[in-house]
Amino acid sequence: MFKKSFRLVFISFLFLSNITFAQKQTSDSSKPLITAKEMIAPGILIATGMVFINNSTKAEQKEWHTKYLSSFRTHADDYLQLAPQAAAMGLSIVGVKGKIPLSTKVELLFWEQVSCWGLF
Repeated sequence: MFKKSFRLVFISFLFLSNITFAQKQTSDSSKPLITAKEMIAPGILIATGMVFINNSTKAEQKEWHTKYLSSFRTHADDYLQLAPQAAAMGLSIVGVKGKIPLSTKVELLFWEQVSCWGLF
């Protein structure tokens, strides 16, 4: 119970920190920050997710997977989650200069994996 509530507070802080600590816009333009056209794709994705997030859809997917892919096993997902960070750090080690120093990348990798694996 504590783990779930801590994750919820942590995720909420991440999203709210961008809103509360963001710099204020100094321009006096009357242009809205977000237009209706920019909200079409997120709106469609959110609506689709809400439609398909029920147990019957999950049960049908599990049934289809059991019927057609029962012998399929792979551990590629375990390693693919690390590929972007490995590529970024590999380029830093080889000598390609990036915006973020290697020490910061290592620290970010550590905290990302701690949060993904639920160790706190």
